[in-house]
Amino acid sequence: MPRVSVGQPAPELEVSDHTGRIHSLAALSGRPVLVSFFRYAACPLCNLRVHAMGQHYERGRWEGLSVLAVFQSSAESIAAHVGRREVPFPLLADPGMVAYRRWGVELGWRGLLKAVVSASGDAWKAMRKGYFPGRIDGPIHRLPADFLVDANGSVSVAFYGEHIGDHLSFEVIDRFMEEHAGNVGQTTRNR
Repeated sequence: MPRVSVGQPAPELEVSDHTGRIHSLAALSGRPVLVSFFRYAACPLCNLRVHAMGQHYERGRWEGLSVLAVFQSSAESIAAHVGRREVPFPLLADPGMVAYRRWGVELGWRGLLKAVVSASGDAWKAMRKGYFPGRIDGPIHRLPADFLVDANGSVSVAFYGEHIGDHLSFEVIDRFMEEHAGNVGQTTRNR
């Protein structure tokens, strides 16, 4: 699938989390949403990012923002790895990678190789926090992607990572929330 573009309606997203509960973008109608695509559940860089997102979220910086974190792993793998630590948002299992295709989330060998240079410090940081590499579910060369969807269901930010540890900066998410704070709770989306 082609990449998602800013301004277009957000693609469909309906995936169950690692506990079996189904989550959908349509159910979050009227709220700003961060849809974050990760690699696999035992990826140290992914675990480090989820941990940082949870801390940022709990500090109240993203009040009113719904977060959907999607992994190319099974529910069992998520529960055994990233799901062992409690986070304030759902961890979604998409082992068939249906949502990845729908949102144009990419693969890239070059991005995997870039990580050796760009993300090596983050990899050590992740392992110092106890996030060790484990079983790889799905393509090892999956690149992350992050999308900010406004309360009307339109894509406001589409970020496609250049390497396996490359995600949208928290500053961009914070700015998005400052701009969309007044839209929280307004249901203006037709889905």
